[in-house]
Amino acid sequence: MQNHFINLFQYNDWANEKIFSALAAIQSPPEKISELLSHIILSQETWLGRVRGSYDNVFWKSLSLEVLQQRSNKSTNDWLALLNNPAENDLEKEYEYHNTKGIEAVSKLKDIITHLINHSTYHRAQINSLLRQNSLEPVQTDYIFYKRKLVSR
Repeated sequence: MQNHFINLFQYNDWANEKIFSALAAIQSPPEKISELLSHIILSQETWLGRVRGSYDNVFWKSLSLEVLQQRSNKSTNDWLALLNNPAENDLEKEYEYHNTKGIEAVSKLKDIITHLINHSTYHRAQINSLLRQNSLEPVQTDYIFYKRKLVSR
């Protein structure tokens, strides 16, 4: 099962990189797009912090594309390291944390990861919608295209 979640994080990284590349080609991307991309990456960091016991619940802060790309790479590498580490990769392990409203919650690692990947996909769809609204080309980030690309290598 670890391999499944490793694959999902690799897909998530591929999809985020496609968004980064598309935005780098745009003179000045709409601010809301940058906010959503920041939110995706900050969420990855915060959830990893929750799993590791140190987090700040900062989910909305606009960061530059350059900073975001660096933080995205680090976050993905940290998640992959966790999933490859037998001391940390128990998917059934429950983690206690406080949500953004300060309410204590408990979630299993497998559910946290599933949420995180779905959450990122949701916000990438919002980014694509904003690109369309601004007469810009949306980015193809569907999972099946990622898998087809791997098969065609």
